[in-house]
Amino acid sequence: MNIMQHIGLLMTRNEEDCIEEVMNEHTKYFDKILVLDGSSDRTEEIIRRYPQVKYFLKDNEIIDKLPNRKFEDGARQFLLAKAQEMYGYDGWFTLLHGDEVFHDNPVEMAERAEREHAEKINWYAMNFFLHASDRGRDLAAIKSLQQRVSWYCPGFLEIRSFKNKKGIYYDLGKRHKTLPHGINWHMFSKYPVYKHY
Repeated sequence: MNIMQHIGLLMTRNEEDCIEEVMNEHTKYFDKILVLDGSSDRTEEIIRRYPQVKYFLKDNEIIDKLPNRKFEDGARQFLLAKAQEMYGYDGWFTLLHGDEVFHDNPVEMAERAEREHAEKINWYAMNFFLHASDRGRDLAAIKSLQQRVSWYCPGFLEIRSFKNKKGIYYDLGKRHKTLPHGINWHMFSKYPVYKHY
């Protein structure tokens, strides 16, 4: 049992084809997951089966509060504020997506970052894709996304984990900004890996 609290903030949109596998991976690491969902398929139904999901918010519940009524990265503020209301200001947050799984253990990475007095972790994305050599394979018969899609290209660095503390916040209208305001400059010395499908 980890002493340090670690909360997952999950954003999803129409990922019923892989969300069960992804949630099975996420729930290995997080016993508290808060979800912001913009799906019109069965993603919500599947996610709600998991007891680790402690809060579930639909995008249409907040659209009137967003600048230009656009669903951007800054909408994570609703999850961040709710998580701090529910669980206080201890531990770490990791941003989760419905089409990604971790190669490295995010809880272990946060514990190591905490020992370094870091406040953020830069994750390295491995982007997976279908390859021309996959033609002719019965991909629909392969249930596991990780077995179905095996080709990858090294991707980009993105801050996905950060320290939970008072005063951090997201700008609601921002795109492509996964780190909230108020996190200091001290970065974890390692670059753990997640897999993006």
